[in-house]
Amino acid sequence: MNMLQQGYVSMYLPVAKGITLDVGKMATHLGNEVLDSKDNLNYTIGYIFFNTIPFIHTGARATVTINDDWTAAFFLYNSIMGTGYSSPYSPFKDPNMTRDNPNNASGNPTMLTDVSRWNANDKLSKTPAFGTQLKGNLKKDKVKWVWNTGYGSDLDQGRISNEAYATGEYLQYIGNPQALAGTNISRPNARFDRDYWFINHTQLIFTPTEKIFLLLDWTYGERSGSAAEYFLAYLNEGNKVVDLNGDGVGDISANRSGNKVKRIYNTYGIWFKYTFTEKFALAIRHEYIDDSRYGGPLVVN
Repeated sequence: MNMLQQGYVSMYLPVAKGITLDVGKMATHLGNEVLDSKDNLNYTIGYIFFNTIPFIHTGARATVTINDDWTAAFFLYNSIMGTGYSSPYSPFKDPNMTRDNPNNASGNPTMLTDVSRWNANDKLSKTPAFGTQLKGNLKKDKVKWVWNTGYGSDLDQGRISNEAYATGEYLQYIGNPQALAGTNISRPNARFDRDYWFINHTQLIFTPTEKIFLLLDWTYGERSGSAAEYFLAYLNEGNKVVDLNGDGVGDISANRSGNKVKRIYNTYGIWFKYTFTEKFALAIRHEYIDDSRYGGPLVVN
């Protein structure tokens, strides 16, 4: 199923003004662009979409027709990070696998070759992810507005509190001062209200004439708890990074914030297209990512 981008069953329910229910694997409702270059304003995929938006989900969506101009949609996904995502702590990921050695030196199966587990099970927690969408015409055929949200907690382990970290380091020190500090600290279970990724995405689309298309795009992203540290946003908290489970990935740093740490980013995009003739048009894109409240540079998703 990894090779299938979309495939879902669609049902129409004659309730009120109409409800469409889709169940299966589908492209995300978040963001301005999509994976297929031919469906984007520009041929290349932008930095905002590539870094701050999930790509594909498995689940269900219900689209409700409010009137001729407005629709609302509700999404129930199995993952907020997206189908096909492999977290640093996923059983699919082998630390020996590198870009230069995709088959890895240990000979262990990778995500795409492991047939012992269902690859669509792309997260570690059992909690679903949720999303909403409201879109419609602010001015008929001239101004459109789209508002999307997404929220989920995909990880099974939460971020360790400062108290647990300090206690664990002390117990480890008095037991074996030469050992790597912090290795005996166990992680708490993830909490849906603490270890999450929240996305708030808004678009304004202006089409004053048939030749002019202007889109203004804003995304507010918030990662909290373990969802923040797993995306490497904690690395600038201190030089001392401790690998708790021996997988080669740093888990916590000595000079660290609490287990409710939040990493916030804002993205701003402008897409403009002018159609000269039926066969020729010019499209321009400008993007800006503000990661000043992210605790470090926003890394590739």
